[in-house]
Amino acid sequence: MARDMNTTYECNVKPGVPKRRQLTARPLHVAFAIEALHGVSGGAERVLADVSRIIHERGYRVTVITHEGRNGPSFYPLRFGIERVDARPRHSRRRKAPVLDRARGIAARSKIASIPIWLVQFVPMVLRLRRILRDTRPDVVIGFMPSMFPYMSLAALGLPVKSVASVHNVPKREFGADPKRWNQNRMDRKMRRLSLRFSDAVTVLMPSFVRQLPLPEAAAKTRVIPNMVKRYEGPLADVRESPDEPNVILAVGRLADAKDHQSLIEAWAMLEDRFSNWEVRIFGNGPLKSSLSRRIRLAGVKRLKIHKPTPEIMSEYAAARILAMPSRHEGFGLVTAEALSVGLPVVGFATCEGTNELVQHGYNGLLANPRGGRARGFAVELEKMMTDADLRTRLAAAAPKSVERFAPEVIADHWEDLIRSLAQVAHD
Repeated sequence: MARDMNTTYECNVKPGVPKRRQLTARPLHVAFAIEALHGVSGGAERVLADVSRIIHERGYRVTVITHEGRNGPSFYPLRFGIERVDARPRHSRRRKAPVLDRARGIAARSKIASIPIWLVQFVPMVLRLRRILRDTRPDVVIGFMPSMFPYMSLAALGLPVKSVASVHNVPKREFGADPKRWNQNRMDRKMRRLSLRFSDAVTVLMPSFVRQLPLPEAAAKTRVIPNMVKRYEGPLADVRESPDEPNVILAVGRLADAKDHQSLIEAWAMLEDRFSNWEVRIFGNGPLKSSLSRRIRLAGVKRLKIHKPTPEIMSEYAAARILAMPSRHEGFGLVTAEALSVGLPVVGFATCEGTNELVQHGYNGLLANPRGGRARGFAVELEKMMTDADLRTRLAAAAPKSVERFAPEVIADHWEDLIRSLAQVAHD
């Protein structure tokens, strides 16, 4: 079980010591690969920071590989001691990005140009990533998000490293329904699907997502590993209505179509005049910020504001009365789970994957029916929650218990079991 003449792997377990706590002769080395971390406040980036931190705390060597051309600070800070490597030359963003952006536009419109332009970008990236893997010598590399899957899986071929494709969205949206909306390059779309075959393991966030994977053979090597939900150390949310301060309806998420903040704005426009001591705060950034700001002005609402993302979002949950989650779909619904862990009841849509698997109507939140119009359906359930203090209190009491299965130590065990099983196979 030797990787080379100087490194020996010891897999025997000492009596009375849990297997996951037993490190090898040298600590196992885990690499995480993701497109970018600098200034990016998305859910996958936050999950990577959390998973890499707890894996590092358990004694593993951890490297984070990005492809952004700069090493600016991560929006969600990485734990001290975690190595960070960028696979894109630092000068490329400054000198080549405009050219590459124009090339991507040409490729999106031309079936003929799509392949050569994609290859010009793809091949150097694979070679750079392969060089990084050879230099850093991880035992397992975990690709976060499909944008990294093709590079990672091919770069790892023939090297003594096992690769994991970690899907952090609804698979049928990433690989199926209207794929051009997510990725206009047909070669890249095809390679993202094929990379599931090349990967040694695949992870998804929910059990129902396994059957949504595009390749049947991927299901056999797929593990369900939900996102971890950190425990809030402060007091739980006090959902009782206050006559002396604003009662906050909180919304958190990227300002993009999938999050459907538009329906929340329209729903609030139906309610605002009747609830003078309530307000809505949206924390997020994204491509629809200007559009949503314009919709707020046109709706004439006064107590609905968009705020920039904050790393201290847990304290915002604890200070709110209700979480509004109007998303059309979610990979896991990390915001929902975090809010529930703080004792904050949730209003979401019954048709939203990632929300309807976390929120049970009448138990820890309310689920709106969008059939009569998304905004109207959301307004109905939001009004129920706002007007019924006993309902809010009952839902809030059940909320933390409903997400205990996502505790960091539980999810870390899942990741550790996967990492160890792959590393052991590699060196047996």
